Amino acid sequence: ATESTAASPSASGPAGALFEGQVGAHYLLTMLAESDPRGLPGVLVERIELHRAGEGHPLDDVIVRGVTRAGEPAVLEVQVKRTITFAPADAVFKDVVKQLARAFQKLGLSHEHHQFAVATERAFFKITGPYQDVLRWVRKVGSASTFIERINRKKVGNDDMRTFVATVRSHLAAAGCASDDETVW
Repeated sequence: ATESTAASPSASGPAGALFEGQVGAHYLLTMLAESDPRGLPGVLVERIELHRAGEGHPLDDVIVRGVTRAGEPAVLEVQVKRTITFAPADAVFKDVVKQLARAFQKLGLSHEHHQFAVATERAFFKITGPYQDVLRWVRKVGSASTFIERINRKKVGNDDMRTFVATVRSHLAAAGCASDDETVW
């Protein structure tokens, strides 16, 4: 949703109010339990916000705000989708990357405690396997060049991983965002 089309959770989104509510409830319970939130390890959750497109959050379904152990602010913006395949022809994925491109342009890539996520109700092997591996590598490697080299290395990266990265790169470029290795990483 954009600022001009912001709507309440009960009236919007392909995921529907039930699944969005479940994702929001998960983070609320995490906050109450004072546990590390999924997607923001080492962060103490202070509040949860729902549907904040009107306040300038391109990924607006669930926003988790907290502080790191060092006292720095941390944010996780979650877009909730009932079904998303992350495939090159997936229009839902293309739209989510477009939303990410808008968020990157506002944020800049220097803020490491501002994360983005997609929650999906329906997972497929590629999502739980190679695509999760790509995202795990993104978080663990120290540089864009190391990440891209690992993805492209024979017998380390695989075709599904390379397709996922190429799709993100293509969708970022189509959205008018930088699509160099650093941005993709």
